[in-house]
Amino acid sequence: LAMWAVAVASAVAVVGVDPGGYPNGMTGPIRGWRSWNAVTSDVTQSFIERQISAIAERRMSVDGVPTSLLDLGFNRVGIDSGWASCTGVNGSWHDSTGHFIINTTKFPSMKSMVDFAHSKNVKIDFYLNQDVDPGWHGCKSEGQIHGAAANTGNFASYHNDIADMVALGFDGVKFDAGGGNDDMNRWAAEINASGREVLIENCNNGGYVPYPQKSSAKVPPGGCPFNMFRTGIDEAPSPLSTVSNLMDTNRYLDVSKPGCYAYPDMLEMGAPVVGPYASRPDTAHPAGRSSQCGPNDGTHSDTAPRLSLEQGTAQFAAWCTVSSPTILGFDLGNSTEYERWFPVLSNRLALEVHEDMKDTRTLPSYSVWGKPIESDATAGTFKAWAITAINSVDTPQKVSVELSQLGLPNAVTVTDVWTNATAEVTTAWSVTLPAGTHRFVVLRASAP
Repeated sequence: LAMWAVAVASAVAVVGVDPGGYPNGMTGPIRGWRSWNAVTSDVTQSFIERQISAIAERRMSVDGVPTSLLDLGFNRVGIDSGWASCTGVNGSWHDSTGHFIINTTKFPSMKSMVDFAHSKNVKIDFYLNQDVDPGWHGCKSEGQIHGAAANTGNFASYHNDIADMVALGFDGVKFDAGGGNDDMNRWAAEINASGREVLIENCNNGGYVPYPQKSSAKVPPGGCPFNMFRTGIDEAPSPLSTVSNLMDTNRYLDVSKPGCYAYPDMLEMGAPVVGPYASRPDTAHPAGRSSQCGPNDGTHSDTAPRLSLEQGTAQFAAWCTVSSPTILGFDLGNSTEYERWFPVLSNRLALEVHEDMKDTRTLPSYSVWGKPIESDATAGTFKAWAITAINSVDTPQKVSVELSQLGLPNAVTVTDVWTNATAEVTTAWSVTLPAGTHRFVVLRASAP
């Protein structure tokens, strides 16, 4: 793993720090759940504990064996915005000593919540550097209060926020954009200095926004001081939005790797189920908006309130194919939604594809993504590829991928990931996709 070095003048100096927390051991696939899609900023301790219980409970079976999402590697539950109290200095969420203030009406004992997660062998993730959209967050940001020259915000809160978070026992943290404390190197240095292994999510923070920069600007040349990084704008429960965010990720596939994963955004399957986007008017956002979709988010004002089973399955297939973190956002305590999506989330071949990250790339079509999952080092060729093809338009589309283009031999066995059906093809894999559908397949060299 590449090493990176940072030097922080007024807080802490760390040299030769591994990316993503101390000690760096977080190079496997990232799977879990986070609160925003389900309840936005209406998150509470009781709701988070409901998710912890649900993710660990063996409510369904795989091959006749009672199995939980935790058993399948979905081992994290994360809080998003809404946990803080805006009763601090000048309407901020920090008190006069520079420490964050928890809303104890919503979270009576955050430490007991963290301990409850650990008692279930579930990791639990925090949320910091919240942005200042008053419709969702309410508090003033560090940048508003202390000034955000050079995106530095309030130096003291870098140290205090991490110290307070670590004292509570959190295992990961999402740093949002717009809070004023936008120096990801400084955040990572403070985490490393704490001595606690913490997964770091960079949600477009620190100036690392995708437009119009290229991947070299997204990930600092000296290394990757985060385990996962958002590659585009907030996603919506719309097939146009999910594909748009996936396409934004294309430019970062060359730098995405274990320990530093490119991340289009959370999975939208099942969302919103209980969240306000589907029901609650909000004066801070366009009147009558019934979902996260809007005219400027790449969805052309598509306001579909949720993804269909086909659309959500297509998104999961694509996220597995590009090795993105797979972060759920529906209420896991909702039995109807849980039972609807569990067969998709528990597909063994899909999870195997997700775990394999030798290489990821966009194939010569905006709607086809693939990666080699088995190679022949002696011959310098590949033995298998995983491919997801998505038709997000309103007419049938033909997709064709030449086997030679993938470094595969001229004869392969094609396995449909969802049905396990197989077929033999030569020269090229071709399929005509009806409108709004997808295919998720593994192409494997046929036995001689």
